[in-house]
Amino acid sequence: MCCVRCDLRGRVLAYSLFKRWADDDPGYPISLLDPWYLTWFLLALFIWRLTTPLRQAARWPLPLALAIAAPASVPSDIGDDLDLQRVLRFLPFFVLGLCPKPEHFQWVRRREVRLLSVPVLARAPGEGAGAGRGALERPWYGRTVPVR
Repeated sequence: MCCVRCDLRGRVLAYSLFKRWADDDPGYPISLLDPWYLTWFLLALFIWRLTTPLRQAARWPLPLALAIAAPASVPSDIGDDLDLQRVLRFLPFFVLGLCPKPEHFQWVRRREVRLLSVPVLARAPGEGAGAGRGALERPWYGRTVPVR
């Protein structure tokens, strides 16, 4: 438990000091409850990693994560503390990254899959540029507002 407290203190101190330095605001309070825009992810990683053993014990971790994230996507009174709504919305992506096993990567190493990946990767930048026009102006892009 001591290591968890030390790690938590270090993360709080890191993102608060970064906010003070980046905004040139030496009076910015050191607070765990109000993460800055870019540093909410440090807190999210801490929460996700802390709950990883619980998710690994679950029989179906991805559907469980989706069931947790779905209510966080609608307007609610969760509040801005810890940026919890955003943390819960991105939880399924973190869990999806924990799900693959070594045999899943064996499939990617096959010659046919590598050959099929060439046209897909060649087409991806064009598709991304076309689909992404104006996406940064949409408030849902960063999942900072609830789905309506």
